[in-house]
Amino acid sequence: MVRNRRGRLGFTLLEMMIVIAVIAIVSAIVIPPMISWMGRTRLNSAVMEIVSLIQKARIEAVRRNTEVVVLFDLENNAYTSFVDDGQDGGIACNGIQDGAERFLHQGRLPGGVIFSSVSLGLGRNKVSFNARAIPKLGGGPIVLTSSQGRTATIRLGSGGIPMVE
Repeated sequence: MVRNRRGRLGFTLLEMMIVIAVIAIVSAIVIPPMISWMGRTRLNSAVMEIVSLIQKARIEAVRRNTEVVVLFDLENNAYTSFVDDGQDGGIACNGIQDGAERFLHQGRLPGGVIFSSVSLGLGRNKVSFNARAIPKLGGGPIVLTSSQGRTATIRLGSGGIPMVE
């Protein structure tokens, strides 16, 4: 700090340039790992959301003593679960939300995360749980991919229990 002609304290242009250069260097070191960390966090969050969705669907199927379907929309990176009980003109246990069958949960994957593949039963993009929480068909993988190319796989194990690989 130096005093100017009027006796006021201030920073020189050189001091300001040095501070800006230091900030730029620190930013260049810190920002890339931070972006990578955010991508991993988004992927992990999406995986936990899908696992939770599947577990809730299993619980609801037992609680309501009917089928509950989890549907994955690969084009929009969205997911839905609904009660497939044939209420008000719908057809029970057909894997399609029709009539007045109730939605249980709807959501989307966070930005930067997509469904790269879903290979389940009932048309390969949905799974249905019966009143005993057993999946109707398949236990194939649900693969999520982050914008950094990281992947996470969820499989339905014995009894329809979701497992992360």
